[in-house]
Amino acid sequence: MQRQIHKRLPKDFVKDLLKAFCAGEIARECDLTIEEVEKLNSFMDGFYLRAESGRLSPGQDRERIYYSTIASIEKEDDGFSIGFFLAEHVEGRYVYVIDFDKFEEMKKRREFDRDELGRIKALFDKLRLVNSRKTIIYRIIQSILELQRGFLDSGSSKDLKLLTQAFLSKTIGVDSSIISRAISRKAIRTPQGREIALKTFFPTRKEMGKELIRQIIGREGTEIRNKIVKKPYSDGEIRRKLKEDYGVSVSRRSVSEWRMDLMIPSASERMRRCNTS
Repeated sequence: MQRQIHKRLPKDFVKDLLKAFCAGEIARECDLTIEEVEKLNSFMDGFYLRAESGRLSPGQDRERIYYSTIASIEKEDDGFSIGFFLAEHVEGRYVYVIDFDKFEEMKKRREFDRDELGRIKALFDKLRLVNSRKTIIYRIIQSILELQRGFLDSGSSKDLKLLTQAFLSKTIGVDSSIISRAISRKAIRTPQGREIALKTFFPTRKEMGKELIRQIIGREGTEIRNKIVKKPYSDGEIRRKLKEDYGVSVSRRSVSEWRMDLMIPSASERMRRCNTS
């Protein structure tokens, strides 16, 4: 039975099966050390990696973050489509390569002893786990297409909606911790050709607020030069613009805190710099 299962498994199955077994189990069965197993896992994770530098606030050291880019979102006349880069990411691949009916027939003919049945059942459980993970990835990306359609259409961060993993977990019926693990270090290519980490589609309220403040301050200098505004925006004025332009309601204290997190000087300091430049 094990030989029959092995013959029908796709080549890339090993990569995902590694994630279904714990490191200790792999080490024991393959006569490896835990360190060797972890290196193997890291290698398989990184085999199809694409690099993207994260957007960093001023003053931070720039570092390279690696993501596994698993799919491309294509814009079509009637909406969007998902193109997976690797066939094993497609929903339902592994579970259905096993002939369960034949297994049941062999089981009725008592071709397996109790120990063999136990091992086969354990293998089937792991196969289902692998398939479940792929199914969850598919459902997550499909949900992103529906919930972040504006952002995917424009490519502008101002169209990114507040979306929590807790909300999505209720939408697709899985625990939020599963979603967190499923999207970890994975990215997709947007219709604009950018490779974006899946976590980007789940901005927190604070992350959204900070990004919008960065945009407001980024336009400030041009608006002053074009005499659209006379002076830099105070925290209160930024708070008002967040509400009027983006529909985001926050306190003035939060605006001040987020501005300082971004290492953006106060309005008076920005005014002083404008006068000396």
